[in-house]
Amino acid sequence: MAKLIGRPVELRPLPLSLNYPQADLRREVRQAGVGLVVCLLGVLFFQSFSAILLLLGVLAVLLAGHSFQLLQRINTQVEVTEMELKQTIWGRSRTLPWGQLKAFRLHFYANHRGANQGSFILSLKGDRGWFKMDSSISEFPTVLAQAAQAARKKDMFLHPTTMANMAALDL
Repeated sequence: MAKLIGRPVELRPLPLSLNYPQADLRREVRQAGVGLVVCLLGVLFFQSFSAILLLLGVLAVLLAGHSFQLLQRINTQVEVTEMELKQTIWGRSRTLPWGQLKAFRLHFYANHRGANQGSFILSLKGDRGWFKMDSSISEFPTVLAQAAQAARKKDMFLHPTTMANMAALDL
């Protein structure tokens, strides 16, 4: 049994269809949208150029980018089989056959200094570029275990950070 951020998790049998938690993402999109509207209203009400106007403009661009990333996650579907990983974003699909895995990275990003809470980012490189997903996607440990198995079969070099993160997850 693997662990995910200190909690035991059960690996599911393949094939699997995965997605990100919709309710949480929609709430975050609404929050980012409210922030974006507030910034844009602030930009409209300031008549002269000032540091505040510049700050609001930069913040609006950052919130728009964050909203785009959240919407992209809402529209992401991942299918995992013993043969491949298929990622569909806004109707466009890319496939990574496990035999064509070229790079495998696993990074942990802590939310707080204690590093007990945070998220993992799994990055897989194939012929068609990088496939990335974070640990909030459903059944993340199963995808991670399948990708790790494919990397082991290819006797792939893994960065020490990736090795340490996998050891922390008992994989």
